[in-house]
Amino acid sequence: MTAVVGGLWVLFTYVDHQHEIERDAAAHAKQELQARWVEARRPFLERQFQAYLDATMLVGRIQNSNIDKPDWRTYIDSLWRLSFGELTLVGDARVVAMTQHFLSEVDKYEQTLRDHEPEQDKEAFDLFRAQARRGMTVARQELVLTLRKAIEKSWETSIEPVEK
Repeated sequence: MTAVVGGLWVLFTYVDHQHEIERDAAAHAKQELQARWVEARRPFLERQFQAYLDATMLVGRIQNSNIDKPDWRTYIDSLWRLSFGELTLVGDARVVAMTQHFLSEVDKYEQTLRDHEPEQDKEAFDLFRAQARRGMTVARQELVLTLRKAIEKSWETSIEPVEK
C-alpha cells in the first residue's frame, strides 16, 4: 500500500511540475510576444512622439509670441504643415482635430486684431484682443491635454501631471 501511495505521490508531483513548466513557458512566450510587438511598433511610436513634441513646441511658441514678430507667421505655417502632414499620418485623430481647432482660434485672434483698430477705441480693442487670446489659451490647454492622453494611450503608460 505504501508503494502505491508513494507511486501516486511521485505521479502527482511529476504532473504538477509539468503544469508549472507549461505555465512558465506560456508566460515567457507572452512576454516575448509583447517585446516583439513593442519593437515592431517602435519606429512608428518614435515618429509619432516626435510629431507630438514638434506640435507642442510650435503651439507654445505661438502662444508666447507676439503677432508683430516676424516668427509668428512662420510658427503658424509650420503648425499648419504639421497638422495636415505628419500628424495626419502618425497622429491620433483627436490630436489632429484639436490642433486644427487651436489654429482656428489663432485665425480668430488674427481676425480680431485686423477688424478692430486700437486708435478708435483702445478699451474695446483690448477687450476683444483679450477674449480672442483667451480662446487661443483654452484651445492650447485642450490640445496639450489631448497630446498627453494620446501619448499615454500609444505608449500604454501613465504620465504624472506637472504641478503648478
